[in-house]
Amino acid sequence: MYHYVVNVHKSSTVSSAVKGHWSSPTETNLLINKVNRIDVYTLVEGGLRYFMEIPINGRIAGMHFYRGPVLFTERLDYVVMSWCAKRKRILTEEQGTLKHDTYKFYPNRELLHLTIIDPYYRVVGMHVYSGILADGIKNISVKAYPLYTKEIGNEIWSLDDLDESTQIIRAVPSGGFLLVSARRISLYDEDHGSRWLIGNGFGTLQLLVLPKDEPMYTYISVPTSILYLDNGIVFIGSHFGDSQIIKLRSEPNEQGFYLDEVERFSNLAPIHDFCVLKTERPGQSQVITCSGGLRDGTLRIIRNGVGITVHGETRMTGLTGIWALRPSYDSEYDDILIISFINETRIMKLIDDEFHEVDNYADIDKSHETLATCNVAGNLIVTRNSIRLIDMKTKKLCSKWNITKNNTITVADVSCLTIHPSDPSNPEKSIFAVVGLWSDKLINVLNLPSLTIIQMQKLFNTSVPRSVMLETFEGILYLLIGFGDGQVDFFILNQVNANISGPHRTFTIGNQQVILCSFKANGIKYVFAASDKPAIIYSKNYQLLCSNVNTKNVTYVRSFKTPAMPSSLIIIHNTGFKISSIDDIHKLHITSIPLNEMPRRICHQESSNMLAISTIKSVFDELKNCEIHLCYFKILDDQTFE
Repeated sequence: MYHYVVNVHKSSTVSSAVKGHWSSPTETNLLINKVNRIDVYTLVEGGLRYFMEIPINGRIAGMHFYRGPVLFTERLDYVVMSWCAKRKRILTEEQGTLKHDTYKFYPNRELLHLTIIDPYYRVVGMHVYSGILADGIKNISVKAYPLYTKEIGNEIWSLDDLDESTQIIRAVPSGGFLLVSARRISLYDEDHGSRWLIGNGFGTLQLLVLPKDEPMYTYISVPTSILYLDNGIVFIGSHFGDSQIIKLRSEPNEQGFYLDEVERFSNLAPIHDFCVLKTERPGQSQVITCSGGLRDGTLRIIRNGVGITVHGETRMTGLTGIWALRPSYDSEYDDILIISFINETRIMKLIDDEFHEVDNYADIDKSHETLATCNVAGNLIVTRNSIRLIDMKTKKLCSKWNITKNNTITVADVSCLTIHPSDPSNPEKSIFAVVGLWSDKLINVLNLPSLTIIQMQKLFNTSVPRSVMLETFEGILYLLIGFGDGQVDFFILNQVNANISGPHRTFTIGNQQVILCSFKANGIKYVFAASDKPAIIYSKNYQLLCSNVNTKNVTYVRSFKTPAMPSSLIIIHNTGFKISSIDDIHKLHITSIPLNEMPRRICHQESSNMLAISTIKSVFDELKNCEIHLCYFKILDDQTFE
């Protein structure tokens, strides 16, 4: 037996961050150290834009910026990099090792790696070996040494008997330095004004204005890195919670904070414990982790699937169909919803990002159930007693066909039917159609416009086909068939002669009928498989894949494209419909349950559907003038987490 181990989620903790001109001399970039890689963002108006990822073969111990990033690893290797905008690639300017034959290096020991670069870029200082500098003083002290080319000179200044909790020393640009301890911030030497952002283990961000001694307080994630970018924009990197992009304010907001959160980056670290919860769908278990530390502790629900973000919801009963229409065939965006019920049709128009019901629109028959409607050269409306062709520019009826007396139209296709453009450059023309038949359980490929049968494909599924679709993924034309038992079959079609070829494969979506709908998100094609347990079908590396959706009992789906939400979907349930958008397909989806305490252990009892967790809460005792820890044991419901 062999085991294949691979990461499904990249490291999300932030150790440090720097800024500089990396992608362009005119652009400011944020480079975030995430242990074994660097994420690069470009500072734009209102936030950040992702630029690239730099993988590192090692664990980054220190990172600085000098024309490009200067990296030091825990094994004492270093590299200096630059970016070639013309060739779109990273160049290695210098690399080497800091290991020395004279001193022994212990890579596994708890050694604090400290690095610093001279502001004038003359020298780099690193703390990687112990015992090189002799110091007989046992108390914590600060000393200053002159730097020469290859050696350190004699001590020229010292400050002894400091607070034992002193951990941070920072140079003041105008002269002097700050010493930061758990209870005190000390300024030495020059008396010039400057501003400092200081974060602590309780998630408090303080704006310290020198020489003024009344700092402004606000709350952030517990920081491991604070980097001022520009125009009041600050990056807060965190190991214990989510990293943030914040914008400082001179006056408090409605919550009383002196900042507004611009963007948040999810972080799973540090994971103290986890448990696995089984779900209704086989092979789709979810993991609940004890993540974070100090006041940023959370439970994180991790699952593999597609997240749905709901932007609006309308409750309606008796809904039998819904369609989105553009104001004209050539329009890019939709603005009309045709909503069908058993005995009537309602029309909703999008006005200023809100839906308003209209009494009359383009001579649409509202007194009967609508079976189908779509944008063609005109607009086609099919009801139970007529078929209407409407000019959407003039909103007038072009042609109408009425059913004979005592008859009604019951369906708008033959079990299931689809037409797909044979040439993507000419979307108005197709040379074939595909029809699914109930009685014979066949798929017929028909020639257009003669409707002669080109090919017949026998279906081996015991259920009947409910939906068929032709869709092109990565240059390959697929035939997808949704069945009444929750399965989806797919074949490969030749785009010239429509011959069915390639291997036949099956996805099991749910237990009820599957209705297929194609849509685009961020310029990429997807197919939504609506069922009791819906999924999204997509292509990656020329293979069709299927991802679960975090919603249930979807009747069918329509694409609804607006300027504000170009990738939105209308998701129809038995109780109404939701205007939604999908999250990134190719990633784990994480839901956060804030605890404001650090979770340490978790276990799950399946019989009672309960979770048991133990937590630690850190508080500052004003009377004892020290930090104390309170321990709790909690029982939570595994669905509501209450």
